[in-house]
Amino acid sequence: MPPDITIIVPTYQRPDHIKKKMLHFSSIDCSIPIEVWDTSDSSVIKKNKETIKKYKEKLSLSYFSLPQSYSFISKIYKAVRETKTQYVIIHPDDDFLNIHSVIKCVEFLEKKKDYVFATGVTLGYRRENEERGDFLTLYIKNDIISDSDVFTRIHHCRSTNRGKIPFQNVWRQDIFLKVLEPIASTPYVKYSEYMINFLAAAAGRGALLDCLHEIRIPDAQKSIRRKTSVLGFENTRESWFSGKNFINDLPIFLDRCCDFILEQSPQSSVENVRNSILVSYIAKAFEVDLFTAKKTMGFIGAKRIFFNVLRYLGYLPSLFSFRKFKLLFLMLRSYGYSRTGHMLRYDLAFKYNVYVLRNEKGNNSIAFRAMESAFKNKG
Repeated sequence: MPPDITIIVPTYQRPDHIKKKMLHFSSIDCSIPIEVWDTSDSSVIKKNKETIKKYKEKLSLSYFSLPQSYSFISKIYKAVRETKTQYVIIHPDDDFLNIHSVIKCVEFLEKKKDYVFATGVTLGYRRENEERGDFLTLYIKNDIISDSDVFTRIHHCRSTNRGKIPFQNVWRQDIFLKVLEPIASTPYVKYSEYMINFLAAAAGRGALLDCLHEIRIPDAQKSIRRKTSVLGFENTRESWFSGKNFINDLPIFLDRCCDFILEQSPQSSVENVRNSILVSYIAKAFEVDLFTAKKTMGFIGAKRIFFNVLRYLGYLPSLFSFRKFKLLFLMLRSYGYSRTGHMLRYDLAFKYNVYVLRNEKGNNSIAFRAMESAFKNKG
């Protein structure tokens, strides 16, 4: 019997991605209900319906088309609100999900009632040339805010630039609905993207499990990709103030964050909580640290450098094999020192940073082979 969860796949104007997504689900014999929510134009809807028809007998598949007036968030909110399962995950049409991780996440949330979402490790898939093969690395955004204290989670949300995208976690359906509700009618622009992150952090604890959760296809043309996959997405701060949405949405966002926080910390003052959220949000949005003085070398700066050196020295024993040393060299050449350091920080044993993952055994290999087949398929 499949777990009590629905996979929601939002899509817009990308019929080839839907073909690959369905091929991937079919390749791994996914028995979990899948719902495709489509705001494409009529010509693309026709193509997507043909794809759905092709896979409907093998998959537990439902399809919903909506007018293009629905924003990305309003589409997701409607989908989550109408789902009948206890758990839900949003997964875009251009990434590939490991069903084994979804099952583990549901099992974890069944046992740990004080957590509101769970997820696993995300890998980035990078196409290389024929000689080097295909290269997967730990995706740069894998930070999960799991602190039990809600104010610590809010602070971490403000300070991290590598937070995992909340949509693609396995959520308790009722909690995720509350997260989305304050901005359900908001266009998906940069300010609402930040609001989602803060609402997710305020809602409750999350867990990063030791399993491969998904494989993303990093795209250097991010702004172009978003314009073709998310209708109306704007990434500039100037766009925040170009209409009435931001001014109207901000107090609703603050109220919901306060509700979440006061449930977990009822002794707190509403005014203090509201001010703390507002300052954290603005600091994050404008990349300004309003909580600490400007960093100087001093004692604190020297201590940070000292412990970082010790941490990086700890990587050395893990490199005493030709395979791992070769992988490190490829990582440095392809991603530079900063990203490689981040990958090592979270995967010191090279468990997930695997060169040519299809040669590995187990569920990870199955997930990768299915993804690779779908990625190469031209429909």
